[in-house]
Amino acid sequence: MAACPSLLQLSLNKLANSIDKVPSLDGLPEELAVALFDEVFRRGKFSPRVLEMFEATQHAHVLSRIKMLNIQYWVPPVLPDTRNTWLGDKPHYFR
Repeated sequence: MAACPSLLQLSLNKLANSIDKVPSLDGLPEELAVALFDEVFRRGKFSPRVLEMFEATQHAHVLSRIKMLNIQYWVPPVLPDTRNTWLGDKPHYFR
């Protein structure tokens, strides 16, 4: 029979599931921030906002993991203008 999960593991699972609704991680101790980082990474719940929250904690272990995993901000490409040249620079429906 498998052992029951601890209260810490249950709390980390719940927090990792709703990480996008958390306003800040400032009061989280470093070892909990590292465990939460691992859980969020394992679940694939990273977004630029979540990455900013982890970087804002300024915990050395979290920052070293971000650097070790080479996690970077992704900026979507800018799509080219789709206006046809035969419509001119400012067609009447773009004014």
